[in-house]
Amino acid sequence: MFVGRPSSTIVDRASAGGFDLIVMGTHGRTGLSHMFMGSVAERVVRIAPCAVLTVRGADIAPASKSAAPPEAA
Repeated sequence: MFVGRPSSTIVDRASAGGFDLIVMGTHGRTGLSHMFMGSVAERVVRIAPCAVLTVRGADIAPASKSAAPPEAA
């Protein structure tokens, strides 16, 4: 089990394991929410000893009846 600040813990583990790449998801926050919440991914990118690939998740809207495919006759 790892304990500590997430960004530091991720970077420490990558360093100890000799990783070549860290892949992590991001919410893609901007503006005030980014300023107040910060970004673990951003901190990892800044301090990681290896390459970091960030992947932004797709915005998934809840399914609605109008978005459902038509029923077969």
